Amino acid sequence: MVEPGDATHQPEREVEQEDYDLLTFAEAGERLAAELAHERALLARLVDAGAVADAVEVAARLRRIADLEAAAERNRRQPLTDATFERFFGYPPGGKPGDPVAPTD
Repeated sequence: MVEPGDATHQPEREVEQEDYDLLTFAEAGERLAAELAHERALLARLVDAGAVADAVEVAARLRRIADLEAAAERNRRQPLTDATFERFFGYPPGGKPGDPVAPTD
């Protein structure tokens, strides 16, 4: 039996109080920028190693950087409006799951 003091005990939470750990576009952009900086630093160290650099590892870093740059560009193009919020989450801003969605034309 799990006791309230046990590390495995997790209190029950109401559905409306659930934290879905969703990122805003700004938070996602910051994380992408940090990851890009990290990958670029790793690539620079590999290139500085010169002839010792592993060509496969360099190619992998270049692909990862290209993928992160593409993700960052997509993130910059996604404006958060009431309409995009509603379309993504299925309920209006300030509402909650199950609230009626406004009809679209």
